[in-house]
Amino acid sequence: MKIYNCDLHIHVGRALSKPVKVTASRNLTISNIIKECTNFKGIEMAGIVDCASPAVLSELTLLVSEGTLLELPQAQGGLRYRDRLTIILGSEVETSEGVHVVCYFPDLTEMIAFSEFLAKRVTNSQLSTQRAKVTSIELLDFVKEHNGIFMPAHIFTPHKSYYGKAFERLEQCFGKRLKEVKVVELGLSSDSKLADCIQELHGFTFLTNSDAHSQGKIAREFNKISMKDNNYEELRKALYRIEGRQVIANYGLEPELGKYYNTFCSKCDKLQENEMSGKCSYCGSAKIIKGVSNRIKEIADLEEGKHPAHRPQYHYQVPLEFIPNIGKKTLERLHKEFGFEVDILHTVEEEKLKKCLDFNIVDTIIKGREGSLKLKRGGGGRYGKIINNKTI
Repeated sequence: MKIYNCDLHIHVGRALSKPVKVTASRNLTISNIIKECTNFKGIEMAGIVDCASPAVLSELTLLVSEGTLLELPQAQGGLRYRDRLTIILGSEVETSEGVHVVCYFPDLTEMIAFSEFLAKRVTNSQLSTQRAKVTSIELLDFVKEHNGIFMPAHIFTPHKSYYGKAFERLEQCFGKRLKEVKVVELGLSSDSKLADCIQELHGFTFLTNSDAHSQGKIAREFNKISMKDNNYEELRKALYRIEGRQVIANYGLEPELGKYYNTFCSKCDKLQENEMSGKCSYCGSAKIIKGVSNRIKEIADLEEGKHPAHRPQYHYQVPLEFIPNIGKKTLERLHKEFGFEVDILHTVEEEKLKKCLDFNIVDTIIKGREGSLKLKRGGGGRYGKIINNKTI
């Protein structure tokens, strides 16, 4: 077995000069995703989640015909770039329940079939993550029939997620079919400890992905996955925990840095620490955005997260872009000296970092590894911050 760094939720801003994900950077192209993963981030498997868009499919097909990408044999699946990166074909969909799901498929043929399936159910098939006239069960049926992987996305966020808004339990949506869903994505404002406060989730594989809408956000969350090879079929086995393949580590933001960790009042612009009433504790307004931490407390059936035996360790990280005083020149120096960001954040020795960086920056990186930073909590769509290592 080998261990691969995998980020399985990356968006495309534009393809063939056409808009795809309207909230993503126009510079987030397929080519730039490949460059960012292979030159800076250290990602070896990338899930591109806008592949049902005809423009994305056309560009991927062109890259295969030009020889830039190699479509792996059907029994393996995925698109390979120079033995350095495997692209997994994915599509994020909003179901009729108003929740987001990422569907992965092994090859271009199956993704083309899915694109045609979606085109009949959305207003504009060119744009990604459109509201589709399809239920979660109907989507699950299609994915299963086409050798796909069905993953509920960012399951706790207050907008467009299963637990965040639509349901208190996945079983309410899937019923007896829930056993056919094997993997969920946690999202930026949660971690394994929070998620495992819900017993229903104990049987699932957890993924931590970036949900990147710009190049710099790639790998802000990622997974280390043990597989025999870097391809779709091996990924499927790992997510289903088959034949010794498995996710061996989750790497994610400190939940407090996430945009939706705390509840937030849209009227008076204040974070709510322990809001459980549905109203702002300062002004009494009901115009609040429920935080992930508050929502989990609301629906949890365990006071503390109890991890099942298969649950891997969750490693906290603070991406370089969150660290004060790291500018473009410092980033360039770090990449030149130490290589990939995943290594800078987690494996480069402290003494080596001190030779290249200001003490305060090194201290922040090391405390980020230890999970001991004090943070300004995020909420209401605003990221948390590191401010003088004091909680604000």
